[in-house]
Amino acid sequence: MTSTHDAALAKNFVCQAGGVSGGAYNGDTSLGGMSGCTNSGTVSITCDSSGSNNAFGGVTGWASKEAAGAATIQNCNNTGAFTVDGFGKSRSGGVVGSCGMIVDCTNSGKVWLKNGHVNSCLGGVLGWLNFNGMTGCKNTGDVQSDVLVTNNLAASGANYSSQAGVGGLVGGHGNTDVAFENNSVNCNVTAPASCKFASMLIGMVDRDKSPAVGRILNVGTTVAPVKVKGSFGTTTLTSLNYTDFIKYSGYLNLNPAVLYNVLYGE
Repeated sequence: MTSTHDAALAKNFVCQAGGVSGGAYNGDTSLGGMSGCTNSGTVSITCDSSGSNNAFGGVTGWASKEAAGAATIQNCNNTGAFTVDGFGKSRSGGVVGSCGMIVDCTNSGKVWLKNGHVNSCLGGVLGWLNFNGMTGCKNTGDVQSDVLVTNNLAASGANYSSQAGVGGLVGGHGNTDVAFENNSVNCNVTAPASCKFASMLIGMVDRDKSPAVGRILNVGTTVAPVKVKGSFGTTTLTSLNYTDFIKYSGYLNLNPAVLYNVLYGE
């Protein structure tokens, strides 16, 4: 930390912290994972390192290696309040901060990005979704970002240059093949009024880009849709308006192969 919580620690340092485990940055399927773990205590983190991606979670920070074949986090649960403070760039989630295959996990504690770098990710269950997937998970804890997370358009044109976001389920999505089905959310998501990268589901989808050849993402499927309920800011979701909040307002709609199969309800 620094006394003024600023960019003084813009170094390649990766902090990993969680209610049960800090993380397993190089973990894969041969090294196991986590199953049936529960945290009910308050998790409060202050970190100013912004040169790389820190990972913080209610259960675990960095679940496993950021690659295919990662370890599985299964049947894990967080009920404690989760808060991230400081200047640091983070991937933070109610259950897991970053990566891994996340299966049948739940969060009911409030998830709050009180302060942090503008390129941070915050999700009700998972901060950063990449390489593997998230299935059968549920969030009922409120998600709040006081940070105006930002994605600038890349120099090449239409695509965004980072994957920061705030989501009721996932903060940000990386540009890889992932499974994302049979998940549900019933919470309140709040972010600064001018934030373009906040939604009830995924705060930023990196496959919303051009060219889009081969870049497929199913946010729910016809047989295992994602279900959504709750409120976004001061607006209560209903069966008539919920589709207005399943994508973030900065969504570019460049890739027809990013498909949303989302239903209202629990």
